[in-house]
Amino acid sequence: MPHMKQPIFTGGPPPEQASAAVVLLHGRGARAEGMLTISHVLRISGVSWVAPQATGGAWYPDSGRAPLERNLPKLLASFDLVSAILEALTERGISGNRVMLLGFSQGACVAVEYALRNPGRIGALAALSGGLMGPAGTRWRYPGRLQGLPAYVGSSQEDPYMPKRRALDTARVLMATGASVRSDLIPGSGHTINDNELSVVRLMVHYLRGRPLR
Repeated sequence: MPHMKQPIFTGGPPPEQASAAVVLLHGRGARAEGMLTISHVLRISGVSWVAPQATGGAWYPDSGRAPLERNLPKLLASFDLVSAILEALTERGISGNRVMLLGFSQGACVAVEYALRNPGRIGALAALSGGLMGPAGTRWRYPGRLQGLPAYVGSSQEDPYMPKRRALDTARVLMATGASVRSDLIPGSGHTINDNELSVVRLMVHYLRGRPLR
């Protein structure tokens, strides 16, 4: 099965000794271990970081704005891997409500679609420079409810790979399904993770560890 035989990189304490976990999904053509730099920047103690690698560096083959059927087989395989990681974390003492799913670019598309299709599986969602999948004009409908899930959609106003309209649609659909959404369109940052987004992610991780969001 795609992705399942790829390495998984980790950081921080093992789940048995952690109060929360963050699952990090990399972008197209990237390496999983690069996502672990987020943990080095945030330096939050007591958090287990898990960064899986996609087969061939891609969670799905086509553009995220292509017709969904072109991407569906490998996208579903990506969901299977995320579910397996969540199940492993639960077995090791971290239940889903203490896990953030954080993705960048293509990884953010996987994270958003996973959360919407699997309500109740995670405790927080962060989508950076990525979001809903499907061509322009798609009418997104998801039957489940996200029941106040803290969700963050961060992107640049000038991102060449993530149109501003798609970021706004992502925030709107998440909110419509019951998530508690914060959305930022940051000027001039391009297709990258910026300090403003990391500040929000830090607050969300602390929330998973028991501190209130502010």
